[in-house]
Amino acid sequence: MGDEQFATGFEPRGTRRTFVQWALATAATVFAPPLPAEAQASPRALAASLADGRIASRYLEHGLGSRPTGRAAGLVDAPFADVMRTLTRLGNYSSLVPTMRSIEVVSRESGRARVHVLGRAPVLGAYDIVLDGRLDGDTDGTHVIDLRTGTGGAPQIHVRVSLAPTPSGMRTVVVVELALGISTVPAGIGRRAHTNAAIATVAAMRRRVRALRAAGAVPSARFPCPA
Repeated sequence: MGDEQFATGFEPRGTRRTFVQWALATAATVFAPPLPAEAQASPRALAASLADGRIASRYLEHGLGSRPTGRAAGLVDAPFADVMRTLTRLGNYSSLVPTMRSIEVVSRESGRARVHVLGRAPVLGAYDIVLDGRLDGDTDGTHVIDLRTGTGGAPQIHVRVSLAPTPSGMRTVVVVELALGISTVPAGIGRRAHTNAAIATVAAMRRRVRALRAAGAVPSARFPCPA
């Protein structure tokens, strides 16, 4: 793929994971430690508590869009620039977010994109939707990749990835928030589905960055933060 702001294209079929493979891959992290409530709004504040390599998680009854949301955070052993260049390539997300089977960018402009996603989520089942994507930066160095269903779309899926460098600059804090649009299921099922999906996404992002760095294939162009 080229070095567009939002890269286009579907992931090769061989890179997709089945639901069973995803469940097996996340079994070891089902009992992830809780994400500190006081650190909810500050990815940088999480760096010290995640230094041992764990992935911490938290379930929010009223999270993104005031809907049930799974939130997970972990450190990626790579500089912020490399992580940014990798995770702003939206064509990668079908191999990162467990509920997404394929994703294609259909339009883009500076800092924004529209993507077509085919996927399957627990309880929700198969879905075919369009998500609006945006990249934002703020004053403390945190950047946010935000993907959400357009107005009136169904189901109401929302994915938010927040990235911030550690003080040393050698590692990157990644916080993933997922609202899967399955608020009508029993609380216990919804909690597990949201939290496990967020944990699995952080773990997949770590693997993706590590693999690209090892192969010397980190994208060369950094996504520009919109004015």
